[in-house]
Amino acid sequence: MSEGIIKPEAEMRSVAIAEATVVEGIRNSLSRIADMVREVHEALRDLGQGMLESVRVRSDRIWESRKRASDELRNYVTHFIRVRLGLENRDLYHAIFAELRSLTRSLSDVSCILKEMALARDSPSNVSTALDASRSIVENIQSIVDATMTLLDNPRASVDLLEKSYRSLEDLESSYRESICAKASQLSRELLRTLLSIARSLSLISENLRFIAMQRM
Repeated sequence: MSEGIIKPEAEMRSVAIAEATVVEGIRNSLSRIADMVREVHEALRDLGQGMLESVRVRSDRIWESRKRASDELRNYVTHFIRVRLGLENRDLYHAIFAELRSLTRSLSDVSCILKEMALARDSPSNVSTALDASRSIVENIQSIVDATMTLLDNPRASVDLLEKSYRSLEDLESSYRESICAKASQLSRELLRTLLSIARSLSLISENLRFIAMQRM
């Protein structure tokens, strides 16, 4: 569209509503993921204390939550596909939804790993690191969720939150890389690698949302 052409007000309003709904879907998906990571954190705490039955229960709960999150995400993606042609940042939104799908798969893997660790009575050798990391992941998800609240109306405020979240998640990745070592059990390494994948997906979501906010400033 050339610069001399101005979109009709009704069309602009329709696009704004569509984009707000897309952002709401992203926010809701992230909130659901945060709840699952909180459950992972509690399962890790129980695993460290030898409460194996509790770990199995939490693992099943994460699995069921993941199924619901996947169904909800499918609906959000369907809406996005329906309205994407009118969105200026559709490629960035597409990338965000791809990472959200990756997150649900990673949490499914975490659920299985936790159950296997409980059955094998295998507590991660660096459980304190995993606990700290899962707590940090939840905090960063909450920061990203907060940033989506102002993304469309006050993008400048969102940029600062998203930049801090991105840097924090990048630091978290570095910490995990150092923790994955040959001395850890196979299940412990799988757990840490999967948590690393979660942190990486969140950092990409944060960065793409930051790009969207910067373009709206």
